[in-house]
Amino acid sequence: MRRRGAALGSERAAGLSVIALLLSSAGSASATPTARFDEPPRGPEASASPPPPRSSAAPPARRLPTGAELLIERGARYAARGDVGAALRAYTEAIALEPTRAEAWLALAALREASGDLTEAERLYGLLAQQRAHAAEALGRRALLRWRLGRRQPALEDLREAMGRAPTDPRWLEQLAGWYTQERQWPAALACWRRLWVIAPASERGHAALQVRALAWLVGEADPVLAPPAGQSRPELRRALAHIAQRTSEEPGALEQPTPP
Repeated sequence: MRRRGAALGSERAAGLSVIALLLSSAGSASATPTARFDEPPRGPEASASPPPPRSSAAPPARRLPTGAELLIERGARYAARGDVGAALRAYTEAIALEPTRAEAWLALAALREASGDLTEAERLYGLLAQQRAHAAEALGRRALLRWRLGRRQPALEDLREAMGRAPTDPRWLEQLAGWYTQERQWPAALACWRRLWVIAPASERGHAALQVRALAWLVGEADPVLAPPAGQSRPELRRALAHIAQRTSEEPGALEQPTPP
């Protein structure tokens, strides 16, 4: 019995020592963890920035040409090939689709004019002139046509009205000044060039200033701006203008920065 008890005691002691050894090793392992789980694992994938969020908005839709625009382009191609009949039909169909499409009216009238049908071209310009948004362009085109036909007074009236509707458009103002010059209406031409000097960019004022000074010399005392009081003459004005003209001819850059006429 004693031997058996001693053997059991030694086995129990050995078992307890093994359990203590296991507990001590487990405790030391748990005391020094091998990784920190509050930080993400480091690596190339973890260091890369996240992809940007995708936009849910659809890309803007491309505007498709209207039926009238397609017909105008088709008419231009026909006209370039010399197929006048097909071009006329295309422009006419474009006007039927969009009666306010000025490009179709102007293209149709210009084609009629180029084909020699001047009466129809004049009528088309007149119809377009009834549309307020395009009246200035239509009146200017009709004025050019009427001047070609020798109807100068109606042409001047059209161009004056076009200038009144588009006062900052230099095309009609310069054209009107040229016509006044041809008609030897010097004061009216001078007034046009003075307006052109005002609305022209600074880099383009030299030509207008030269025209103003030349016309002022021609007009002389009839100039409503520089005219002297009644019964007085202005010989000093003529001398000054002559001096300016001589200086301009000798110094090409003299009018690059002109003074207001």
